[in-house]
Amino acid sequence: MALEVIETIIEEENKASAAKADAVAKARELVEKAEADGKAALEAMRLEQAAKGKEMLQSAEAEAARRSEEIMKTAQEDSKSLQRPDDLLNKAADYVVERILNG
Repeated sequence: MALEVIETIIEEENKASAAKADAVAKARELVEKAEADGKAALEAMRLEQAAKGKEMLQSAEAEAARRSEEIMKTAQEDSKSLQRPDDLLNKAADYVVERILNG
C-alpha cells in the first residue's frame, strides 16, 4: 500500500510538471503573439502617419503653388498698371512733338 501511495504521488508530480511545462509553453506563445501583434500595429501606425505626412506635404505644396500663382497674377496686374502712365506719357510727348513740328 505504501508503494501504491508513492507511485500515485510520483504520478501526480509528473502530471503537475507536465501541466506546468504546458502553461509555460502557452505563456511563451502568448508573449510572442503579443509582441508580433504590437510590432504589426506599430508598423501600421507608422505607415499611416507617413501617408498622412505625405498628404499634408502635398496639400501644403498645392496651397503654396496656388498662392504663388495668385501673387504672380497680382504682380503682373500691378506691373501693367505701372506701365500705363509710361505709355500715356510717351503718347503725350509724341503728341506735343507732333504739334510742335506740324504747327
